[in-house]
Amino acid sequence: MRAQNAQKDFSLNAMSDVCVANLGDETAIDAAARKISIKDPSTEDAYIGIKQVTATIYPIGLNGRFAGVIAQRAGETCGVITVRSINFPDTLAATYDLEMEDMQLSSDFVKMKDLYYGFSNDLNLPVKQFVQITDDGKSLDAVEFMTPTAFRAESELSANVIGMLKKQNANPDVEEKDIFLQVLDDVCLPNIGDLAKITKAAERLSGVSGIKVNDPRTKPFADELLLYFLSLKPDGEVTFIGISDDASLCGYWAVNLAGKSQDVFKHYDLVRIESGMVEAGFVELGFSAEENLAVFQVATESEEQTVYATALMKRKAYSELKFPNLPQLPWDL
Repeated sequence: MRAQNAQKDFSLNAMSDVCVANLGDETAIDAAARKISIKDPSTEDAYIGIKQVTATIYPIGLNGRFAGVIAQRAGETCGVITVRSINFPDTLAATYDLEMEDMQLSSDFVKMKDLYYGFSNDLNLPVKQFVQITDDGKSLDAVEFMTPTAFRAESELSANVIGMLKKQNANPDVEEKDIFLQVLDDVCLPNIGDLAKITKAAERLSGVSGIKVNDPRTKPFADELLLYFLSLKPDGEVTFIGISDDASLCGYWAVNLAGKSQDVFKHYDLVRIESGMVEAGFVELGFSAEENLAVFQVATESEEQTVYATALMKRKAYSELKFPNLPQLPWDL
């Protein structure tokens, strides 16, 4: 018991001296964490919401013995991860007057369970608490303080993940082809050009609200898109609806999707205008005279991931595409 109390006090001091005192300042957190580290820190890719950042992990110890880690993400979040036996979250809640809300999220995709978001009345700071699942199946307690900006990004994404998982669990047997066609038939085709209607349809199909992102996977189509997640799986498979901010572009994206990708030309009466390899991958361009819409189908593959996308576009969106040597299309004026 004495050893547990000593470790608990050490972890509490680490949180106070490293994270609370320096939150928002990546350099200051790094300097303070190194003072109590027992090994050199390691780095890994991480996310704040959907923004990729670098996480730095500092093993810390009491009397030279491992006691846990301090983890920061670009200075915007900083927390302590400990073994569960010392009940560190309870100590922290009492120390900083935390009010927490259970997000009811447990998922292999996010490698966590028992996710809570809350607020410290003493520090006037948002806080996140969860049980982290390690690669070998062990459970650790993690608590981190966050800047308000990081909190907004994190909580917005978590709300989307929760809604999306509920939708998946309610419809476990729906095939990807059906979802692909639903995106085009129920969201894009009837509503393209009308932002209010198209976002409402996307929310209804996906079960989540949209997140505005600037993502390399969608960059050839638009600087920013509203994303509505359709599926997220532990192996990195992601599908989502993408909509431009003026609703002149709407489409379906699949990342690392197992099995054969969908072919829009097999499902719709389209004129195939052009196809071939460009830097972004294999591109097929079509046109629907009936709908007065361009159709872009793109497939890219790298060591990291495969991406398939089908996008329907009005004339304005087509004119803003970041693909070279686009042909003129027979638009109906």
